[in-house]
Amino acid sequence: WYQFRVPVLAPDRRVGNITDFKSIRFARMYFSGFTDSIICRMATMQLVRTDWRRYLQSLAPPGEYTPVDQGDPTVFLLSTVNIEENGNKLPIPYVLPPGIERVRNVFTTNFQQLNEQSLQVRFCQLRDGDSRAAFKNTTFDIRAYKRLEMFMHAEGADLQDGDVSAFVRLGNDYNQNYYEYEQALVITPPGTGTPESIWPAGNNLSILFADLNDAKKERNKQNWPLNIPFRTQTTTGQRITVLGNPNLSQVQTIMLGVRNPRKTSGSSDDGLEKCGEIWFNELRLTEFDNRSGTAATGNLNMKLADLGTLSATGLYKGIGFGGLESKVSERSREELVQYDASTNLDLGKFLGSNSNLRIPIYAAYGETFSTPEFNPLDGDVLLKNILDGYEKGAQRDSIVYSAETYSRRRAFNLTNLQLTRQGSGMPKPWDLANFNLTLAYSELFQRNPFTAFNSTETYRGSLGYQYSGRSNPIRPLSAVSWLKPKALTLIRDFNFNLLPTSLTLRVDVDRLYQHTQLRNNADGGKGIAPTVNKNFLMNRVYGFRHDLTQGLRLEYDATAAARIDEPFGLLDTEAKRDTVLNNLRNGGRPTRFTHTMSANYQVPINKLPLMDFMNIAYQYQANYEWIAAPLAAVNLGNTIQNSRTQRINTNITMNTLYNKWAFLRKVLADQPLKDPVPAAPGSKSKDPKAKGSKTEDPKAKDPKAKGAAGSKPVGKKPPQEPEEDYSLSLWRNGIKAIAMLKNVSANISLTE
Repeated sequence: WYQFRVPVLAPDRRVGNITDFKSIRFARMYFSGFTDSIICRMATMQLVRTDWRRYLQSLAPPGEYTPVDQGDPTVFLLSTVNIEENGNKLPIPYVLPPGIERVRNVFTTNFQQLNEQSLQVRFCQLRDGDSRAAFKNTTFDIRAYKRLEMFMHAEGADLQDGDVSAFVRLGNDYNQNYYEYEQALVITPPGTGTPESIWPAGNNLSILFADLNDAKKERNKQNWPLNIPFRTQTTTGQRITVLGNPNLSQVQTIMLGVRNPRKTSGSSDDGLEKCGEIWFNELRLTEFDNRSGTAATGNLNMKLADLGTLSATGLYKGIGFGGLESKVSERSREELVQYDASTNLDLGKFLGSNSNLRIPIYAAYGETFSTPEFNPLDGDVLLKNILDGYEKGAQRDSIVYSAETYSRRRAFNLTNLQLTRQGSGMPKPWDLANFNLTLAYSELFQRNPFTAFNSTETYRGSLGYQYSGRSNPIRPLSAVSWLKPKALTLIRDFNFNLLPTSLTLRVDVDRLYQHTQLRNNADGGKGIAPTVNKNFLMNRVYGFRHDLTQGLRLEYDATAAARIDEPFGLLDTEAKRDTVLNNLRNGGRPTRFTHTMSANYQVPINKLPLMDFMNIAYQYQANYEWIAAPLAAVNLGNTIQNSRTQRINTNITMNTLYNKWAFLRKVLADQPLKDPVPAAPGSKSKDPKAKGSKTEDPKAKDPKAKGAAGSKPVGKKPPQEPEEDYSLSLWRNGIKAIAMLKNVSANISLTE
């Protein structure tokens, strides 16, 4: 059996216009170069993929010159070996590493064993000092573990122990920020078949992450340049290399490779090219950090009689705390302390029970302290280890201050300060209860390892006047006696209002002031020039409602928006602050003005006796908007637009119209359309109760029955109701069908 591996992404030649592998519809295989008939048996043909890819760039350390050889003969291949296909491989079969068992599929009836495999790296003509590697992209935080372990196997016809070494790189990229751990390999001789010899203990990789951190701390202690590899050795002889600023909290690249160590003076290295094969198996994280953490929370809610309420909350969460369902990497990596307190009070209660002044106050204060377990600027170095190198004092406190994340929240609100109206008297426009005042202030201050400070302050204020009167129209003609007839209702109902229904005046001020400064951690944490974000707005709102009569209502609404311009940068001088105050007193720079006027008139046509079935409403509305030109393009001019809309709505109540005719009233009420016909004297009625009928009244035979013989004679019987003829029935049904129309509405709208 021969196993062929075809690199589909590296074809020998390209036929036709094919450019990529996005639309492969079929594959073709053919044989050539044979001079006689052959029989070929094919076991399997399948597409094989792996998360590992060959690294095609140079692995030479920075600053090391490597001659460019266009004819580099080095062969480097990636593949896999497994127990099912390579169990009889020569000269060394593939076996499971010691202590490893094949996984069984529990969803099959016979618990079928799954295939077990390793990453195979084959190399040949690997030059002295050269390296080849395979890489895999990932995103992983491995700080919760202590070790990285892996089984390795090495074989080669001309290889001796230590001729080649394997290395593992963990870092943020491939060649600028990484940890490298290199270990010499023990070569398995041909013909070996035991797991202990194929996977010798000397090839077991065991990286202690603490050794990597110690190497980086030692480099930083020596002020070693970050762009030059720093090398050190462990107590067992493995070599550790640190370049750049790698971080085990954000491992984005894992690299497995083989290296032919460079011959140096005094070494036993032969300096020759090497050929061989390496297996990598069971790359795994071990010994996770199982330290437990603590957490606590508390809440307080207090009612202060009728004065208000007080509430407070507190939270503590220690390092290592996590829920039962949390993964190791999801546990808390910071010590969190947080508290908040707030109160709602009505200070008007201090003025006595007879006071009608409401002074609602809201105040809140809270802080959050978050101290990380690891140095935020060097995510895999414990903050405690850094602090151990400093005595208690200003420098140590400065490190803690720069590492923690802190936020402070403050708020104070005076909402709707006003006098409450007492009694049931008529509201007056001059009442103090029509005035209200609102003031609000809030601040959010934040700092973290990357931001020196970020302070956001908001100021809000509102002074308003709101009058809402009751509609009490004056009817000067309602008592005139000669206007009592219904036909004169239109004149008798004449009315008017002297006072407006509502009047609104309000001034709103909203200011945002944000001050931010970022840290320059590359320059010792010095601050970058701060930035300021300012926004100061003022709105004036007007509203007017007047029911001039019960049928005529006038409305006016307007909003004037303005901006309070502030000087550039910080308000750090008296002159700048005076400029802001002057702009505020002048009402700011107008930016937008809108108003809407409308009139609604209910035409009193329904008060005419013959037109009470009709309602007509007329509405007129006018809109106006003015927008100031932006300061960056003043030459464009301001923008003005206006519009007006007229609407007429008519509604006819058809039932009222139908009931004006007696004929239609009878039809709709199912009353007879002809007068009843009286019975002729002496005629025999078909009605057994009619006078002169021979039919005896059953009650007459019963002497106890009411109306029996001997009692007073009964009066005249009601007249007969004649049967309606067929033509009248048709008229009645037709009129009822037409009378199904109950209401008629018509709307006309004109917008200009």
